[in-house]
Amino acid sequence: ARREILDCSQAVVMASSVSVKSSPDRAATDLFVLHEGTTLRITNRLDDWSEVTIADGKKGWTERRNIEEI
Repeated sequence: ARREILDCSQAVVMASSVSVKSSPDRAATDLFVLHEGTTLRITNRLDDWSEVTIADGKKGWTERRNIEEI
């Protein structure tokens, strides 16, 4: 059980569509778009941003308000 606590947090996309950025900045390049209900892992956090990784291994940054930890 201890390992689960240390592992990356699971989260789900709450907004209808969310742009995932190359860096934690609204002006950053859009890498891909996620849709509501997509599950992902939070691998890092910075201010109001979370770095997320999706099932196929792609990663990027999105504003924390777009997702909710589960």
